[in-house]
Amino acid sequence: MRLRRTWLLWVPAAVGGVGLLCVPRVQAEPIASFDGEAVSVRAEQLDIDVQKGTATLTGNVVLERGDLTVSCARVDAKYDSAPNITWAIATGGVRAQVRGMAAQAQEAELLMGQRRLELRGGVRVSRGGAWMTAREAEIDLETKRVRLEQVQGAIPFPSAAPSSRAVPSAGSGAGAGP
Repeated sequence: MRLRRTWLLWVPAAVGGVGLLCVPRVQAEPIASFDGEAVSVRAEQLDIDVQKGTATLTGNVVLERGDLTVSCARVDAKYDSAPNITWAIATGGVRAQVRGMAAQAQEAELLMGQRRLELRGGVRVSRGGAWMTAREAEIDLETKRVRLEQVQGAIPFPSAAPSSRAVPSAGSGAGAGP
């Protein structure tokens, strides 16, 4: 059985440097923020190139921002000096959840500046009893609107409740003129 470790990035404000800690099951400040909202990250491994402003997370990766959760095998990300994540691509069994909607795909691209999540390859989106498969999906993180391309699926309709009004039969004379 393998120990699960949480990788955390700590950015000391006074020094302006970046330190890396590997501590099992310890809580700390989020890896980054976007519009003042924290982005929490969990992964088995984190590789950072400070000069390029890139990070690669691998192994049971989970990103959480507000009501959005994305899990997958790998995330490649770019960040600015704050550090704010500006772009990320998730690959390997990508699953996303936001406000009761679940989606899965081969890859998902997170465009933070546009507040959009794009899913590609074997996309399946579900909510309640409804589900759709598509070639691509786009989720607007601001409005929670979803756009799908090349779609097929099922949307459940409530079963019709029995009417309290009797429907006249064809031979009852109803609707017959004078």
